[in-house]
Order: sequence, then structure tokens, then C-alpha cells
Amino acid sequence: MTTPAPTPVLILGGAQSDFARSWSGAADALPALLAETLKAALEDAAIDDAELRALNADRRLGAFVGNFNAPCFLGQGHLGALLTEANNALAGVTAAPN
Repeated sequence: MTTPAPTPVLILGGAQSDFARSWSGAADALPALLAETLKAALEDAAIDDAELRALNADRRLGAFVGNFNAPCFLGQGHLGALLTEANNALAGVTAAPN
């Protein structure tokens, strides 16, 4: 009898920024907005920074950062590359764009 391979466990949390709030376009506005939204998503998933660091240390963490119109407004479609600026517990995490 063979032992089945472990099934990956996905912990999902989500949040979105307030579309009605104006964005100033200042250089620090996007990382601040991403940090705010990331914090809300982690709260939704009930995960704290210590858990993120532990999962990241074991290379068991990945991220998806979805956005709808960032390329049109920012010239940057892969916002996952900014995760480290939003939370340094995510340094080195593989992040996928939509």
C-alpha cells in the first residue's frame, strides 16, 4: 500500500482598495495603498507576520496580487513585485500577477 502525496493547503484572504478614494499619484502612494490592502487581506485570512515568516522560511508561501487597471495608470502591471515594500515578511516570496 502506498501513502498518498500530501494535499496542498491553500489559505485564502482577500481585500480590495476603496475605488472611490482618490489616489494622489505620489511615489509613496502605491506602496501605502498596497500595504493597507495586504493588511486587510491577511486579517481576512487570519494570518499574522510571524506565520508569514515561518512559511516563507520553509519556502511554502506564494502570493497573487490582482489588479485591474494598474498598467493603464501606473505603467506597471505586476504589482506583486511591490509586496516586500508593503510587508517585509514577504521578502523573496514568489508572486504572480493576473
